[in-house]
Amino acid sequence: MKDDNTKTIRITKDAYKILHAEKKKLSDISKISYSYSDVILTGLVLLDALSEKHRALVLDLLRNFKKARIKSKSEESSIGIEHIFEEATREINDKILSKLLKDTIAKIIQHLIKSGFPGAAMDILLSNAHLFDEQERNQLSFEILAAMAEIDQSKIRKT
Repeated sequence: MKDDNTKTIRITKDAYKILHAEKKKLSDISKISYSYSDVILTGLVLLDALSEKHRALVLDLLRNFKKARIKSKSEESSIGIEHIFEEATREINDKILSKLLKDTIAKIIQHLIKSGFPGAAMDILLSNAHLFDEQERNQLSFEILAAMAEIDQSKIRKT
């Protein structure tokens, strides 16, 4: 890289340890060497995408890291930063997996409704109700019940 194409930034030792560990982990997984710039830019893309729909989570993480960094300056211990990083990673994974599962279950329910199986759709909704907030549960329940009523109406017309 040319000197005029670079900048030097300062980060804490804890942040460097985490950045270096992630860089090494990614290189080991892909068998390709990545620069710190590659890892930082990838992280910033994910941060930008995450802050669009989960702004409160991103701001909470920023506050927690800042608090841990300031605390580590005033004390000799900085155990908090690595712990916050690990906990945040788990929390984000849980939220992403939970949303993915919820979206998949909702698509299955919609498919069952459209395919004429509202009873099966209701069974799936009831067994996965914890994934949906009250408004989402009510909307799906309404759609299922409307489909059930439509089936009952068509049975009555046939007789």
